[in-house]
Amino acid sequence: MEVREEKKPNVLLVNDDGANAPGLWVLFQEIQTIGQPVVVAPFHEQSGRGHAITVRQPMRLGELEHEGRRVGYCLGGTPADCVKLALAEIYPDQIALVISGINWGANVGHNILYSGTVGAALEAAMYGLPALAVSVRDERERPAHFETAARIARRLAVDILAHGLPPGVMLNVNVPNLPLSDIAGAMVTRQGQETYIDLFEIRHSNDGSMSCANLGGERLSSRASGHPLDDLALNGRFVSITPLQFDLTSHPSLEALSERMARISLTTDNNRVTRQDR
Repeated sequence: MEVREEKKPNVLLVNDDGANAPGLWVLFQEIQTIGQPVVVAPFHEQSGRGHAITVRQPMRLGELEHEGRRVGYCLGGTPADCVKLALAEIYPDQIALVISGINWGANVGHNILYSGTVGAALEAAMYGLPALAVSVRDERERPAHFETAARIARRLAVDILAHGLPPGVMLNVNVPNLPLSDIAGAMVTRQGQETYIDLFEIRHSNDGSMSCANLGGERLSSRASGHPLDDLALNGRFVSITPLQFDLTSHPSLEALSERMARISLTTDNNRVTRQDR
């Protein structure tokens, strides 16, 4: 009797650091052990592009090779563009899981809103697919331990392929930049409030023109709360796993705002502001 080898699931890999980023290919090697990775990645770095997409403008597209074989495509667009193209056109109904990363630099707190890594994973969730965004805390004085994050991504991928995720939910995974043996554990966390103080430098040219650059200032960590927060877990050498969704509705505010809006006639002139009201 012929024994058929079970086909491995297709796993789409995307990132915002660009197709030549080392984190992408460390992840590729690890995911090969559990699935068939295919890549659609930007030609160049797209950090800070969030969930931006390109509409009506042509985007350059090229084939991508790795170790002598074709493994996917490069796109002259954003990370979210890469996911859209892959799922709608190149690999329709063929992808079981999307992994975005491995990003060099944590995506926690306020940075989640700016992150192209997270934006790509959220785009996959909008398509109804389970997705991970995987990042490593950047520490310039240490070499990047992408292999640690890749191992963790593989273990999470195995679980998700077996059990799935709630509809519309993705996991934002942030990993300390340490060897696997030095990781303290893993926590399911909430999005924290870590942010950076903006530090702009305005430059004047000899021709009278001006330019500016946001150089990034001091990092401000979250304050401790009753729930584990992503950046604080990461600072404590824990892997932070935060479930995120693309529904930005403030559900706790719905009832109170509904009652408040019911008292305001927004579609008539009854509430016209007069000089006495100003």
